[in-house]
Amino acid sequence: MWCYTDSFSYAPGETVAFHISSKQPAYSIEIARLGAKREVVWERRESSGEWHGIPEKANETGCDWPVSFTMDIPADWRSGYYQIVVRADGVEGRWRESEHFFVLRSANPGRDSKILFVLSTNTYLAYNSWGGGSLYSSKSVFDFHAQKANRASILRPFEPGLLSKFPGAPRTAFAPGQKPGMMEQQGRPYRPFSIEAQVDYWTVASGFAGRWEEIFVKWLEENEYSVDYATQYDLDRDPKLLEPYQLYLSVGHDEYWSWQERDVLESWIDRGGRLAMFSGNSVFWQVRFEDDGKTMVCYKYDAPQQDPVIGTAEEKYATTLWSSRTINRPENRLTGVSMTRGGYARTGMTVPRGAGGYTIYRSDHWAFEGTGLEYGDVLGSEEGIVGYENDGCAFAFRDGLPYPTGEDGSPIDMEILAMAPASLGERLDRGYTNLLLGESDLALAAREVLGEDTPENRNRLRHGNAMIVSFCSGLGEVFNSGGTEWAYGIKGGNPFVERITHNVLRKFLQ
Repeated sequence: MWCYTDSFSYAPGETVAFHISSKQPAYSIEIARLGAKREVVWERRESSGEWHGIPEKANETGCDWPVSFTMDIPADWRSGYYQIVVRADGVEGRWRESEHFFVLRSANPGRDSKILFVLSTNTYLAYNSWGGGSLYSSKSVFDFHAQKANRASILRPFEPGLLSKFPGAPRTAFAPGQKPGMMEQQGRPYRPFSIEAQVDYWTVASGFAGRWEEIFVKWLEENEYSVDYATQYDLDRDPKLLEPYQLYLSVGHDEYWSWQERDVLESWIDRGGRLAMFSGNSVFWQVRFEDDGKTMVCYKYDAPQQDPVIGTAEEKYATTLWSSRTINRPENRLTGVSMTRGGYARTGMTVPRGAGGYTIYRSDHWAFEGTGLEYGDVLGSEEGIVGYENDGCAFAFRDGLPYPTGEDGSPIDMEILAMAPASLGERLDRGYTNLLLGESDLALAAREVLGEDTPENRNRLRHGNAMIVSFCSGLGEVFNSGGTEWAYGIKGGNPFVERITHNVLRKFLQ
């Protein structure tokens, strides 16, 4: 039972085309909006199920299945994330259904909300291995770099477990931090889970339901913030998308960005827009779209030099790190921080016994108003808001406070509010490794950022930090929480995390 649609994004009144492949002659389809609660908005039963084969390299070129039926989106549907669930009749168990989604943009952009929540749909695409493999690996849960795809089509279903977590799935793709005093190699709870559940290893690193974005959306709507929603490709499709809005929200794992998307956001901030990033590993890789937005291209890890635009007039669109010497447009200029100066925390053997929270340095900053937090306090350790992937910058201490040096592209006048240790690579000389982590990201950053992968360059980037930062850019302003896990502070009801989040949203909506 498989399903996909002809787009990830629609406006009210537009038509959704459903492409469905079913071994059962009858099936039902349900569409629900996921917000403060799950609200079923549309149901239909079909009796014309037909099985369609899976083409070779469907992950890169799509399925080209015929349209099963279409649906006109009612004019009164609210902007939001809409979950599509297709269920086969007469079948029991997990594999009787397939899940897909679309994002509904506002019929009247900016009229009822000045917040635009842009979902990290480029990251969804990068991690989707359905039809042949993801940008990270082949379909096998045991392989890391084997048979990686360089293209990701939207015209295919999603791998089970990616858009929504299965029961029992761990919080992240890598094990959480060890308990104090443990010295043996850390266990890997997701690997046995992925094998037992028959899902791809990487599905846990992205998606909406049960993850960062749904947690944040639920909290926003429960707290009566009015929010409009869009996908990342909407910035490519409509360069004026942000004009009616005052605040851009990024949450969770926002790793992949196109040149056009950055241009649209940066120029909007320069004219007075406000960017609030409650995400990590953000704007790390450049991607580009082809086939009218139906295909996302990205040559990862050892593959960037295979990108056909290398050595041409289009080289600035090469799909490598934004901080690489090839592109020379470090993400720090937009976000303030980068994973090249941050890394993993409580992940494998990278900071395996870290506090899981931020140490406060500038407690008098407006973001901490009303929290009572003081210099040296630790924020969010109970919920582990410093974990998985984190961003930082080159800095130096003066009089006990951290200041950006600017050598990596970070604004020199940016305020570093809080920090926590992170690392891009495990210590291979210690005799243990996470197997899927190791030093691959460290080697990549050494080569792309510093020009050569040498032990010396790896060590220059090995010891990073997660950082909460704040700065002005042109007429606009940016706040960045510096890590993927901020939403779990909200989910855990941490009063400091919630108050800081309110402070950011309220200031940026003034």
